[in-house]
Amino acid sequence: MKKQFTLLLFFLFMSISFFGQGNDENSREKIRSAKVCFISNEISLTPKQAEKFWPIYNGFRDSMYKLYGEKHSIERGVDFKKVTEKQAETLVKKIQDKEEQINQAKINYVKELSKVLDYKQILKLNYAEHKFKKTLLERIKKEN
Repeated sequence: MKKQFTLLLFFLFMSISFFGQGNDENSREKIRSAKVCFISNEISLTPKQAEKFWPIYNGFRDSMYKLYGEKHSIERGVDFKKVTEKQAETLVKKIQDKEEQINQAKINYVKELSKVLDYKQILKLNYAEHKFKKTLLERIKKEN
């Protein structure tokens, strides 16, 4: 029953965000709120866990956004017709360095999460994020 209520709440948030005003920031905030509700339910967060979990989660999300942005900037900046072998080597090393930073951030993230959540919840978190994205994309596809 709790799960059905949360899913109902999730779809309510989603419909509001797509049928509401076209304000992008407002829509993003509604999606974030729906995601918080969805993930909290999927991994069975207690209020005490949620208090510690969300700052870790949001910090990691911001860190990943920055690191992936930096990696994509390096990749997008390549002019394959003009790049020399030496420049290509340097770019490959820069990309590998970013990937190492991303992997290390993920390792640190799980270490931090394990202080707040049990490993079963951490495993469920990965599934819940995927499920949320899939549901969101399906919902967007239906609306368009």
